Amino acid sequence: MGNINVLPTDISNKIAAGEVVERPASVVKELVENAIDAGASVINVEIRKGGITLISVSDNGCGMTREDAAIAFLRHATSKIRTENDLDAIYTMGFRGEALSSIGAVSQTEMYTKRKDDDSGTRVVCNGGEIESCEDAGAPNGTAFLVHNLFYNTPARMNFLKKDATEAAAVTDMMERFILSHPEISFRYTVDGKEKYFTSGDNSLVNCIYTVYGKNYAKSVIPIDYQTELLKITGVIGKGDAARPNRGYQSFFVNKRYIKSLRISAALENAYKNQIMIGKHPMAVLNIEINPRHVNINVHPTKLEVKFSREEEVISSIYHAVENALYALPNVPQIEHKTPVKTTFTRDKADTSAQVSMPTEMPKAPPSGISWQEAKSISTPPAPAPKAVDAKTEEMTSYALDATNEYFTKKQAELISSGKAEEILLEQKVAEDFASSRKISYLTQAPQDMPSQPTAPAEDAADAVLPETTSSAKVTAAEALSAETPSARSSESSDKWGFDRENVRIIGQIFGTYILAQSGDTMIIADQHAAHERLKYEELKRELAEREVTSQMLLVPVTVDLSAGEYVTYCENAVRFAEMGFEIEDFGSNTLLVRATPEALDEDELKDLVIELIDRFAENSREIISSKMERALYTIACKAAVKANHSFDLKQLEVLLNAVLDLENINTCPHGRPIIITMTKKELEKEFKRIV
Repeated sequence: MGNINVLPTDISNKIAAGEVVERPASVVKELVENAIDAGASVINVEIRKGGITLISVSDNGCGMTREDAAIAFLRHATSKIRTENDLDAIYTMGFRGEALSSIGAVSQTEMYTKRKDDDSGTRVVCNGGEIESCEDAGAPNGTAFLVHNLFYNTPARMNFLKKDATEAAAVTDMMERFILSHPEISFRYTVDGKEKYFTSGDNSLVNCIYTVYGKNYAKSVIPIDYQTELLKITGVIGKGDAARPNRGYQSFFVNKRYIKSLRISAALENAYKNQIMIGKHPMAVLNIEINPRHVNINVHPTKLEVKFSREEEVISSIYHAVENALYALPNVPQIEHKTPVKTTFTRDKADTSAQVSMPTEMPKAPPSGISWQEAKSISTPPAPAPKAVDAKTEEMTSYALDATNEYFTKKQAELISSGKAEEILLEQKVAEDFASSRKISYLTQAPQDMPSQPTAPAEDAADAVLPETTSSAKVTAAEALSAETPSARSSESSDKWGFDRENVRIIGQIFGTYILAQSGDTMIIADQHAAHERLKYEELKRELAEREVTSQMLLVPVTVDLSAGEYVTYCENAVRFAEMGFEIEDFGSNTLLVRATPEALDEDELKDLVIELIDRFAENSREIISSKMERALYTIACKAAVKANHSFDLKQLEVLLNAVLDLENINTCPHGRPIIITMTKKELEKEFKRIV
């Protein structure tokens, strides 16, 4: 007896289904593509439990006769092609005739179909690849599929499926691509009984972007309409302010078929050079209309990859189409004047009933019965206060806010008269941090001319500037500014750096980025961003280990829009965000509301940080939790650290450098870049040929 066996139909169908139907999103893709090929103008999609228990796809397309419906579930049964020559010019979304047979082989499927001119419709039931019934039934015009219990007869495939939320996110991502590629079709998408997306089918791509990505992205698009002898490119691209930290909002279509292509993405981003920041990726929805004879879509079973016969010309056209659109219109961000929000400070996160508003009149001295020492000490954040606040505390708090407001109001007036806009913003941020009793790092010092009458003792100066009570284990600003004598530093600390640690003298700052110092015959150069990033990372890591992460409440919560996949990743790692000091709420429609953060960041940086952290959790999904958190802390520290081209005075440079020199055997930032490099006097003289 021979060794070669002809496989039974049910086994061969299951093998084929493994290539076509990978997960519920694959089923939705195949059924929606069939609806589009049927000429539907309205398509309804519903899933339950991530599409595992139910997938429903209905349309108002052409429908099928009973004869066609009876053989639709057979393998390689298709209405899209008839001859070999048809493969050279495929105009439809599907063509192989494998989708329905593959779906029917691994699920319990019902199909209802009816043509417009027929008196009745047809119902076909297919379970595990076997047609159980084909009979007349009442049905609306078009076709409807009900796919129950996906992979019920292939437990091994079922075990490879992910959580319901993850599978639902994959389906949502697929539906978003259909909405963006076919604005002329009205889509209704429902998840577990709740409508998620609905489009009117008015053929407006901007309206579809509004539905999928939100208002801000719909307002920041530039239309594209570019044509050559070979192809036509239409769609929209985002302005510079719509760039994102990842490529999740890039969609490319060939004859309205969604594809993935790194070369097209690279051409798009090359056109954006000098338009967006490094590390950001533009938003784009591009449709390439090209003669099907120049495209091979039969490359992969999922049809997500294509090959062009004149690929270099296609890539070049995409580049020029995007570049022309970017430079055709003036792309200057418009300043929007927002109504100022009245600043209100709360004493305790849990106690929002006792609020202190910024007064308009400034007292010149402490209230009667309150000493200067008491007035100064109230800047230290107290322990959670009881609900009842006594009158003396109210008066003391009011005084502290009054004095702070008076000083910074005068300071901003001086800066406005001198035209120093950047310093105005800096002073304003310092004022907000100081008055709201937030944690102020040792690099954000209040100026030395802070009003203080009568003069406080010198040993209390650091505490007066830095309103925080910290444990002795933490590297705080007060400790960094304390008058530490050279003799207190150990000889081991001096030896590990290769120069005299006790006699380091700050020379200044070069290029607004590097600290220049001298110790004996050694020149020291330190990268201020790498130094501050390392210090921030060590502080965050220590706080996380001790479960003492300090969260900073935002006066105005920040909303962060996510893609379906990003939202699922966040949900899976919500506990990690909370452990790192974030307070985030689900705001609906794949949007998060950030109320508190571990570090003070502006709105745009905070949005980017949340998205980058989600990307890191997604990329490192298989790593152990400690490694995930460590990489996340890298990102937070990098965002919170001072950047290059930021000027400091000599005292601030000294504080930063000394804090780095106090670290134990660490001379790199969390990403591995060096913090300090040195050069001896002898080596310098060699460069100038003073010695040989």
